[in-house]
Amino acid sequence: MMSKLTITVPTGAVCSLHAGIPSSQNFNEIDQNSGIAATDVITGSGTATHCYSVLENGVYHCAVSLKGHNSVGRIVNLTEDKELTIQPTALAGDGFEAGYEMLCSEEFEKNALVSHKDAWGARYANIFCTPQFKAGRRGKHQQTTNQEVTEFIESLRANSKNMYVFSLGTSPKYGYNMPLVLLTKENVDGLSLEQAAAVIRKNGKPTIQYLAQCHATEPASCEGALAVMASLCGEHASVLDAMDIYIIPRMNLDGAYEVTRKSPTTNEDMNRDYLYMHNAEVRMVTAAYNLFRPEVCIDGHEKMQRALLEEENVCTDVELETGGGALNHPAAMTQLVMTMALDALGKVRELGLRGHFYSRLASAAGGSAGSSYFGTRNSLSFLIETPGQVAVGMNYMERRVLAHYVIVFAIIDYTLQHSDKILSTVRNSREYMRQNNPVYDENTKFVLEHKSTVTGALELPLLRTATGEIIDQNHTVEYSEHTDAELTRSRATAFVIPVGLAEEQEILRVAKNHDLAHYTIPAGSTVLLRQYRQNEKDITVADEQTVRFENGAHVFPNTVDSTILSVIMEPDFNPQRAERKMTLLRMGLITADENGFLPLYRYCHTLRDGLVTVEL
Repeated sequence: MMSKLTITVPTGAVCSLHAGIPSSQNFNEIDQNSGIAATDVITGSGTATHCYSVLENGVYHCAVSLKGHNSVGRIVNLTEDKELTIQPTALAGDGFEAGYEMLCSEEFEKNALVSHKDAWGARYANIFCTPQFKAGRRGKHQQTTNQEVTEFIESLRANSKNMYVFSLGTSPKYGYNMPLVLLTKENVDGLSLEQAAAVIRKNGKPTIQYLAQCHATEPASCEGALAVMASLCGEHASVLDAMDIYIIPRMNLDGAYEVTRKSPTTNEDMNRDYLYMHNAEVRMVTAAYNLFRPEVCIDGHEKMQRALLEEENVCTDVELETGGGALNHPAAMTQLVMTMALDALGKVRELGLRGHFYSRLASAAGGSAGSSYFGTRNSLSFLIETPGQVAVGMNYMERRVLAHYVIVFAIIDYTLQHSDKILSTVRNSREYMRQNNPVYDENTKFVLEHKSTVTGALELPLLRTATGEIIDQNHTVEYSEHTDAELTRSRATAFVIPVGLAEEQEILRVAKNHDLAHYTIPAGSTVLLRQYRQNEKDITVADEQTVRFENGAHVFPNTVDSTILSVIMEPDFNPQRAERKMTLLRMGLITADENGFLPLYRYCHTLRDGLVTVEL
């Protein structure tokens, strides 16, 4: 079958048409000098109509660019003669905008993205009070600016007696202030952040940390955090009778201005930096965590809109992942965080939104990403993802923000209803590890690599990308959890590093950022230790021997209430992620000698009063 397609654009715009679905969401990767030649271009009053009169029916994508405007990419499902009008919107021109938008087909938008809007529109209309929804904003596809975030927070503070605003510091490139908003019924007026956190930790209520927009190309996460903040200052203020919540609404402030996923200063993905903490923003966020030690952590993100890139698509409005130590933590923690996750997804689905687990993996163990990191620190930790990102501009923003809002409040509601259970489970897990980590037992294993297995399934509609046609209304989509150990080693009670290494100060900096204790034994000390050795394919541990440290050594006792020390020190932790800077070895802070031995030792005896046994 053949059909005719016409695309009307403003005069001066470049219009190109290409077969199939685009290979990337990034408009700038579309070659507008190639593509299908138009059979005619008809000029009108301020417009140009590109005519394609002999096209085979099928899927195409068009690209339209115009100087000073957002470029537009759109998927076209051609089944009959079709007329499109594409009008790029003007750029604001002062940052915070990508300069392009990539859109699904009109049919997909109609059938898949907004078909459920009537189920929630009136009920949640009040949440769309954040800067992105303000009438008269200059750039339609400009995300909320840092100044707008600050002004919005200040407007809430002026009318709320339960809201306190602190500064975590300034962004490294442009000097934007990073606010931490504390919502509490405690009176912490006039206190420093350290003093306020001490008050919160002593009041016997659960604390929630809510972090958003680590990736600056994921604007709905920030907007969702602002919407939750506004609600906690208003209709849901009573929640604060039973808990305290602090919100960091935008972590990547410099990236938001430049619209980059990574840090503009280091060009690193900050959500892979929670173990090395090379980025100042990660250190600021973790410093706050060290002060509050929250029981629950939420990390808001957006994921790529797969409907732009795949022939068939399992559609979700929100996805969730739990982070933690998995088999390295008491089972009660893993069970509770999964119970909370399934409860949250159930509430999302009751509303008519489609929820599932992120990448079909319900849990992540001990990684360098934020949610996994805070879970490793023995918090009940959640990653939230909504399909969107800056590639689709600010389109579908109501759905994206609503999804964040609903699932965050589902987690808040569970915390409200089960606060005693959450407090006791987290407290018992931390105390168990604090008491048992210093005790050596050859049979107590630290899992270096987990194995995931399918543990459940949820049903989602399966759709055809171009048409929005539902292929299977109740498509079964499985999810997995970390249930087995692939690689283990006995849990060391301390790790020892010689004084005088080239990267000594950087090692100590990393330990301090993680709130890890260490002490130094004097020159000439001897200790019974086992040394790590780096082989061509793996890491081994030498037999125990007496090691003399001519210049002394730094001792890192495993007296912490989590597994974070072992994650950083064990050289081969999570070997499938060898490219990530998770361990001192992969951070480049320790290197092997000519025989493969690393300047890193493990202590395999019970600590005495938190100390290794030393002979001088």
